[in-house]
Amino acid sequence: MVIRETQINHASLVANIVPFNPALHRLLLSLGLEGIKGAMVLNNEINRQATTFAYMDVFQLSTYLMIATILFLPFVRLPKSGTVSDEPVVVEA
Repeated sequence: MVIRETQINHASLVANIVPFNPALHRLLLSLGLEGIKGAMVLNNEINRQATTFAYMDVFQLSTYLMIATILFLPFVRLPKSGTVSDEPVVVEA
């Protein structure tokens, strides 16, 4: 699930990066990153951020599932004490 979310977040982050963006071009030049090296550094940073967002999304989903589980706990019936039968349970395949 994290991998799928990482790919989705990577695609949405990359959609905003175009080669004709003068601010991005100036940033890469000021850091001394041009050509292939600059593209690799930029891609690594986008992957890092996309993975961070993916873990946040998965954690949020697991939080919602835990809250839903806690809300249903009052509806679960526990067996009364002393109602355990001594008869063996037969399971047929």
